[in-house]
Amino acid sequence: MPDGRPCSACSDVRAIEHLIHEYARLIDLGAFDAVADLFAEGEWFGRKGATEIRTWFEENVILYDGLPRTQHVVSNIDVVIDGNLEAARAHSYITVFQQASVDDAITAITANFYVDAFAKRGGRWSFATRSIHRRLVGDVTQHRRS
Repeated sequence: MPDGRPCSACSDVRAIEHLIHEYARLIDLGAFDAVADLFAEGEWFGRKGATEIRTWFEENVILYDGLPRTQHVVSNIDVVIDGNLEAARAHSYITVFQQASVDDAITAITANFYVDAFAKRGGRWSFATRSIHRRLVGDVTQHRRS
């Protein structure tokens, strides 16, 4: 900023980037309750509410001693804050690596992109919606049940 002070939109962008990264970190930890809580007031791939989202993860993601043994790498994050500073949109790339056992090679299993909408409620940003757009999908048989 010209006067050296941070702008509110800059801190908003940083808060949204943090949510995007937190989502990836929590999935890699197998913390599906916490992932679902990120969407408590939002929609995740057409599913609404923490209970419905948590159930999807529990029924579909394979865990190895409590972990999916993945590494979600988020890149190319582009955040646009709406003029009212109460809503935002973001686009980001996601590449997921997996090593199901220590004897397996590390493999990129997907390379896709997210389209997100965010809402500012009570001064805090939260996910409003997240959708995934599949681009490249490899062998996910050790990651997903379905």
